[in-house]
Amino acid sequence: AFYGYLAMFLNVATNVIHVNVTKRIQKRGIVKNYVALHYQSIFFMLLLFPSMIRQDFFSVINKLVREEPWDVQFAFLSTGVNGIVIALCSMWCIEATSGSTYSMVGALNKIPLAILGIFIFNDPLNLLNLSGVFLGLAGGILFSYDRYHAAIAPPAAAPPAP
Repeated sequence: AFYGYLAMFLNVATNVIHVNVTKRIQKRGIVKNYVALHYQSIFFMLLLFPSMIRQDFFSVINKLVREEPWDVQFAFLSTGVNGIVIALCSMWCIEATSGSTYSMVGALNKIPLAILGIFIFNDPLNLLNLSGVFLGLAGGILFSYDRYHAAIAPPAAAPPAP
């Protein structure tokens, strides 16, 4: 359980750092979104490099190109294209919203997956499963309520000059 919470903490921390760095780059106008996406892809390729060496990456690609049927090759190609589209949409979301909203949407989209997982894996419905889903939904509703009221609240008046 400790390692699971540690992994969740590291995931949230790296997500917050990534969103904040990306938002600062976008605000300063240093690079365009597609260029930032290119650099992010290169960075994550460096993280995958040890795995590529261990699994003999080029023989895997050679096998994919020469031995797999066209529908499998099309699935790989469409997955790559979809990944690029999703990454560009994420860049737009980071630019258009706050980091907390972006992270909350990322967390809330896991709730339907959790419900689906309960049914797919025949996990018995119990209080722990239902309370986790309910807690996630309640947190999303509370966050939305707070963001809505913060948006319609009148701006605070400036203090009078001395």
